[in-house]
Amino acid sequence: MNWFSFLFKPSSQELALSKKKIVELENRIRLLEAVAKGQQETIVGQQEDIADLLEQLSLGLEKPSPPDIVKLNALSAVNTTFSLDFSLLNIPFTKPAKRLKIMGIPNTGSMDGAMDYGHNNLYLEPADEENHKIMVDWIAKQWQDSQGMLASDCVYRVMVNPNANPKDFSKPDKWYAIHRLIEVGNDSEGRYFWFGGINNPARDPFPARDVNILWLNIGTIF
Repeated sequence: MNWFSFLFKPSSQELALSKKKIVELENRIRLLEAVAKGQQETIVGQQEDIADLLEQLSLGLEKPSPPDIVKLNALSAVNTTFSLDFSLLNIPFTKPAKRLKIMGIPNTGSMDGAMDYGHNNLYLEPADEENHKIMVDWIAKQWQDSQGMLASDCVYRVMVNPNANPKDFSKPDKWYAIHRLIEVGNDSEGRYFWFGGINNPARDPFPARDVNILWLNIGTIF
């Protein structure tokens, strides 16, 4: 042993501290490697999420659609004649619903994408108050059972005076539209329905109650 190595020979305590530092450095390196791996996995996961989202956008995002109201066997076409049996509906009416005349759509653009000015809609009107309740209950049930994925297109009317009859068109109306159902709920006044045009950025300004829902759209003729 030369004098140099003798003078600078580390003590057992120094060796222990050095080994401890080495272990700490190794652990830190492993931690940094784990963090780097986790970040890489996060980046890969985010890239996959972005790819999935882009694929969904290319296919079209899921949006609420109207429920099936007319049974398939209610429709028939022979040569140039088309017929619809209004007794064969998925709504359990106790009396046949009234068939309103075909009516055009106002040129507001609120339902662009589903129906537009120049198209014609077929509407159902319940025969009486009992069947009106059946229709409104059915609409609400479709919404709740599908968790908001089946949203009916309804004609509704909110009156200036809540006690006025929405069917009385001699009175001024506050809101009158055919829009898509976007929410069903309950508050201190009972059940409410929020509607909105599918092409509008926000829902309609007033909620509707059962009595405000007049007609149900069962089809649009393009």
